[in-house]
Amino acid sequence: MITSNRSLNNKRGSFTVFAVMIFAAVLMAVTAAINAAIGVSYKGALISLGRVWGKSLLGEYDLFLKDRYGILGFYSNDYMAEEKLGFYADYSFSDKSYVHIESIKADTENYSLADIENLRQQIEDACLYGAEPKSYKLTSPGGGNVTAAGHESGAGTGVSSAGDRYISSLWIERGLPSYGKTKKLYLTELVERIKSGFSADSIIGQLASDRYIFKFFKNYTDDKGLGDTYFNCEAEYIISGKLSDSGAAKDVRSKIKTMRNLLNLYYLYSCAEKRQAVLSLAQLITPGPAAFATQAVMMETWAYLEAENDINILYSGETVPLLKKDRNWALSLENVFDQDGQEKEAAGNYVRPAAAEGEDYEDYIGVLLFGLTEETKLLRIADLIQINGKYLYCDSFLMKDYCTGLEYGIKVNGYEKSFEEHY
Repeated sequence: MITSNRSLNNKRGSFTVFAVMIFAAVLMAVTAAINAAIGVSYKGALISLGRVWGKSLLGEYDLFLKDRYGILGFYSNDYMAEEKLGFYADYSFSDKSYVHIESIKADTENYSLADIENLRQQIEDACLYGAEPKSYKLTSPGGGNVTAAGHESGAGTGVSSAGDRYISSLWIERGLPSYGKTKKLYLTELVERIKSGFSADSIIGQLASDRYIFKFFKNYTDDKGLGDTYFNCEAEYIISGKLSDSGAAKDVRSKIKTMRNLLNLYYLYSCAEKRQAVLSLAQLITPGPAAFATQAVMMETWAYLEAENDINILYSGETVPLLKKDRNWALSLENVFDQDGQEKEAAGNYVRPAAAEGEDYEDYIGVLLFGLTEETKLLRIADLIQINGKYLYCDSFLMKDYCTGLEYGIKVNGYEKSFEEHY
């Protein structure tokens, strides 16, 4: 009987041990399942929410850039981006004690609007989606660091007694995106392209940057209804790089005149009738071999005076074709020289040709833009946005402080996920 009881107790003890082992195994399995579920949960949450946090930063785009220039960019740097991502992450995981945010690293450097590739993409998007500029009005005297008073406390800029708006401060000039990076316009190369058959239609407005300039920036003859801007000759600034309205306007006028002079001279030498008429007059003045040298001087004089006449026509709102035909030539040989071959004084404002056709002033702006490198145009576009940003919007406005996207990495409970978000 005693043996039987011992046997029963042993069986009960074995069952208890076995039951405990089974319970422990089940508990471990449940714990593992819970941990696995938690792991899947926070990883999935990080993957989905992490993108939302980045897109939230993109949603903080600057309204001045968007409304005035059709460009998307948010004000940020690496530190600011990490702070905001941390705020969003803390808020999202505030009720999840098992989630531990170990690190957040952000990189905005490659997305700065001061980088011309980022600006180029924004400009192309603005043209593609038909962005329209919003007219801005100056809300306070001076407007910001770029002021109309020229005080040292502002930008060192000013308006002269003649009404010329200019920037003379070195720290403003050296802070422009284009400083030390632009290339000059080579007119002779541009003229050679035109002479080789480049038509106005094949030159003007073919690039997104050119179409953008025509829509979002003023020029000497058309303010585009854009309201207040620091410079009035904005397209002229892009062509010339001169930080004053008068300087930019004068430089562009000179470039158009030089271009017209070269193209007029090309026409004269290609027109047998006019070439022979000049040679006949030259032979009367300097008979013999010297007549050809005199002819060359007279041809240059005639082309130059025709160019001056062209300029007066263009700046009066009329048109002058790039490559002229007989019906587009305005000044006769008798208009330019007397019987002794002496240059006559110009009479009146300008002489109209028999046929008024061709390109207007803005078209000539487009031709000159074609002669600039794309990089130079984009950098000077960035200059004007920055100058107007300071003048109309915020004293400390700098293109380099605005971003079109970011890269960032977030580490949670040992699991790290990288993201990239951009407009």
